[in-house]
Amino acid sequence: MSQPNRKGTLSVASIKLLLTARDRAILQSLYAHKFLTGSQIYNLHFWNHHTYASGIRACNRVLGRLRGHRLIYRLERPMGGVGGGSSSFVWSLDAAGDRFERRTQEGATTSRSRSFVPTTMFLLHTLAVADVHIQLIETERSGRIKIIESQFEPRNWRTFLTRNGSQRVLKPDLFVSLSSADYDDFFFIEVDRGTESIPTLIRKCLLYEAHRRSGDEQERLEVYPLVVWLVPTAARRDLLQKSIDAEKHLDPQLFSICVSDDFRAFIDQRSEPQSGGDGV
Repeated sequence: MSQPNRKGTLSVASIKLLLTARDRAILQSLYAHKFLTGSQIYNLHFWNHHTYASGIRACNRVLGRLRGHRLIYRLERPMGGVGGGSSSFVWSLDAAGDRFERRTQEGATTSRSRSFVPTTMFLLHTLAVADVHIQLIETERSGRIKIIESQFEPRNWRTFLTRNGSQRVLKPDLFVSLSSADYDDFFFIEVDRGTESIPTLIRKCLLYEAHRRSGDEQERLEVYPLVVWLVPTAARRDLLQKSIDAEKHLDPQLFSICVSDDFRAFIDQRSEPQSGGDGV
């Protein structure tokens, strides 16, 4: 049996002996996304079970075991979810799981406090970003695209100098590099849930424009990624598009605005040979 250290928690070496490859993948997903519902964990790691019911049972069983080892914890805040049980809750890394990931991942960031309690707005946004990533993974499973790289906050932050020499930090919700039949696509993705004002979104667009003008990303990728705004409604999409078009300091071709429910169709269209592209 693995022995705890003086503080009663398992050492990194002991944790490694406890974990299957799927366990490791679950911890890595939670480290990347910060929070995931049980249903999202099912879609990421248990989707290929023979039946949905058997996958849900396995998911609940594994999450319960990892929780028993204090590697993950659940928020006592059910979020719905089909199947009940662990799939209805939101999960995150507990202290031991977070420490394990930081010590086993190259370039890992600073630790997160177990005492951190997310606001509902923060949590819903975080889960919405995870949904976008899961849609990309599911599209990859269909063979239409290949995900070359995914970067989540804070790894996807870009620190740059503006033309007047001031330092700014761009904080996308998600950066992805995708490959389809004939093209590579690069996207900065922003998930808007309709909680911010349009002027706030335009200020973020202006920050993207300033980052594009710095040339930093083009030096790395040779093109600038397309900035994809995912918005909740067609009315919101049209209003944001009109505001971007009216802002003289913005190049509208830098941005693509998509209703969130249409994102998968957007990616499918981009993967078609005649409509693919690189960036801006």
